[in-house]
Amino acid sequence: MTRKTGTGTITGCLKGLVEMVLFSSLGSTVIMISVMQGLVVDLVYGTLKGNSVWPYLSGGLSSMSNVAVLQLLLMSRTPSWFFAIMYVSAFILGILFSGLIGVRVTRTVSRMNL
Repeated sequence: MTRKTGTGTITGCLKGLVEMVLFSSLGSTVIMISVMQGLVVDLVYGTLKGNSVWPYLSGGLSSMSNVAVLQLLLMSRTPSWFFAIMYVSAFILGILFSGLIGVRVTRTVSRMNL
């Protein structure tokens, strides 16, 4: 919504801190997960700034980064096929929830002239 690079990372950090303070079961790992998601959004936005697919792609990839951090830090012994399902599911749901809903909310808010 702000179209400023770095906003995703800062928002991710704040989100992670709030989740940790509210007793997330992941503990301090939730900060790393949220910062990673924000970094991915900023990287995709910086790369595809003028393209209309960037909200969808950043939503999908940032959701996948969540799975990557979990795989590296907490679930290294889980079978590969299980992670394949998790990555695909995270990407599709990230496109739907982060991308599609995010674009619709942005359009609605911009029409309201706030």
